[in-house]
Amino acid sequence: MIILMAGSASAQIVLPEVTITGTARNVPQKVDKAFKSTFKGAEDPIWYEANKNLLVKFINNDMRNSAVFRKNGALVYNISYGFEKDVPDNVSQMIDAKYEDYDVVVAFNVKQDQRDIWVVNLENDKRYITVRMEDGIMSEASRTKKSR
Repeated sequence: MIILMAGSASAQIVLPEVTITGTARNVPQKVDKAFKSTFKGAEDPIWYEANKNLLVKFINNDMRNSAVFRKNGALVYNISYGFEKDVPDNVSQMIDAKYEDYDVVVAFNVKQDQRDIWVVNLENDKRYITVRMEDGIMSEASRTKKSR
């Protein structure tokens, strides 16, 4: 199991463990069709055998992505990696309202089981903060002072 930690138990996102066993030579038609339907415009997909599933790494909307599919074509989860420009306006507005003197360093979006979660790393001169946003609710996952 993969746990994306952001500093506290309430910020954990638990994803199934993935062990890559090699490059996928044959992607089942159901998986290929599901991938192309779910991620229209995806570029440079690279497929890997991962346990009994398939992992694909690709670019979509100028963001790096990793997605895991079951061999029947069902999407297990997708993680998109981005920056401030990639954070949706509603998430960005909530962050700016509370952390106006912080800059977004990196952001990632996890989609799993109908959930859409943004984890955003912020920083200013004195601190690093990680916030988590799900269903319009923002929580601070971690706060760390910078060393001088």
